[in-house]
Amino acid sequence: MHTPKVLSIGTLGNSKIDIEASASNEWCSGIYFQPRSGSSQLCSSDGIDINDMDFKAYDALLVWHQALPEPLLTIVKKAVRVNPSLLIIGNSHGYNKSISELYRFYKLKVPQL
Repeated sequence: MHTPKVLSIGTLGNSKIDIEASASNEWCSGIYFQPRSGSSQLCSSDGIDINDMDFKAYDALLVWHQALPEPLLTIVKKAVRVNPSLLIIGNSHGYNKSISELYRFYKLKVPQL
C-alpha cells in the first residue's frame, strides 16, 4: 500500500512553526525558505536548493502562506510542472485557502482544477 508523502513549504517567519509541526509526521517533509535571505536564491535556510527537489516523490504540497509571493509562486509552479498530479493544499488563516483561490488570483495552471 502506498503511503502518501507530503511536502510542507513556506517563506514567512510565522509559517516556520507550521512547517516544523507538519514535518514532525513521518509522512511529511518540510522546507522553510527564510525571507529575503535563502528564499531570494530559492535556497532554504537549511541550504536545500529548490532545483534539487524531487517533486515526483510527493503526493501533496502544503503551502503555508496568505498569498503566493515570489519565490513561493516560482516553487509551486515548478512543483506542478514537474508533477502535474500533485495535490496543492493552501494553509493560511484557519486553513481557508483553496486551490480555486490560488488559481483565480495567481493564475496557477493546475490540471486537476
